[in-house]
Amino acid sequence: MSDIILLVMALAGGGLMGGFYFSGLWWTVQKMTSSRNPYRLMLLSFLVRSLAVMAGFYLLLLPGWPALATGVLGFVVVRAVVIRKVGLPPLTLKDMHDGI
Repeated sequence: MSDIILLVMALAGGGLMGGFYFSGLWWTVQKMTSSRNPYRLMLLSFLVRSLAVMAGFYLLLLPGWPALATGVLGFVVVRAVVIRKVGLPPLTLKDMHDGI
C-alpha cells in the first residue's frame, strides 16, 4: 500500500475515533441529568470511549509511527472542530486561579 494512502487512511481513522470519542462524551453529558447513577454512567462511558480509542491508536501504531502521528492529528483536528462548533468560552488566568 502506498505511504500516502496509508497516511490518508490514518488521518481518517483518527478523525473517526475523535468523532466517536467526542460524540460519546456529548451523549454522556446529556444523559447524566436524567440518570439514576450519573457517576456510574460517567465512569463507564469514559472507560468505553478510552478503551476504544486506545485500541484504535494501537492499530494505527502497527504500520509505524507516521501512521500513529497522522491518526493523532486527525483526532486533534476533530477536537478543535468540536470545540469551535460548541463554542466554549476561552479560559482566562482568572478562571484557572478561581478554580472555574
